[in-house]
Amino acid sequence: MKEEASARGSLVPDWARPFLPVCESFCLLLMPHAEVVLHDYHNDRVVAVWNSFSGRRAGDRSFIDEIPSGRGGAFGPYLNVLGDGRPLTSVSGVIYDTESAIVGLVCVNFDRTAFDDALALLHSFLQPKEPRPIELFGRDWREQISLVIEGYCRDKATDRKNLREADRREIVKDLRAQALLSDEDALDYIAISLGVSRANVQEHLNRISSKA
Repeated sequence: MKEEASARGSLVPDWARPFLPVCESFCLLLMPHAEVVLHDYHNDRVVAVWNSFSGRRAGDRSFIDEIPSGRGGAFGPYLNVLGDGRPLTSVSGVIYDTESAIVGLVCVNFDRTAFDDALALLHSFLQPKEPRPIELFGRDWREQISLVIEGYCRDKATDRKNLREADRREIVKDLRAQALLSDEDALDYIAISLGVSRANVQEHLNRISSKA
């Protein structure tokens, strides 16, 4: 894949020539989802474009007003959008000459459409379509315990592995209040679910019982 030729017969600046195969490599790696644009900073022109889905062509105005100061040589990823509404994630890299003066800018614009659509499809599969039918597994104490623990973690916006002792004690208290500890294997199941020992669960239960 070759870059689009510079418009109106203008020559590619000398500083830009080493970057042409680099830009083409980025585009080949991310095809067909990425557009790569090489800008001439001082002349405010597009030097070359690879996989131009934004409509840019070599020789067009770049419309780069100023490179933000104090940010180093790279910017992004940042959000962008095409004229037809397609979402982009973009990154830009500043190119300096041997005297540390800015000469150019390379921008990679990644079209997220296919990936956003795939995520939306996966979400639609994973999203529950209706409430859980209690009649099916209403007497399954294992499932009931799991739902109580999952509900607690969801309400606290945390993961099971991040639960503190106070959290585990509160969960055991909830399970006791819902009469989910009557089965002889319940404490073992709770211990496995919380990632602790059976003795730890029993200790929480003893403290709860002593305060009741």
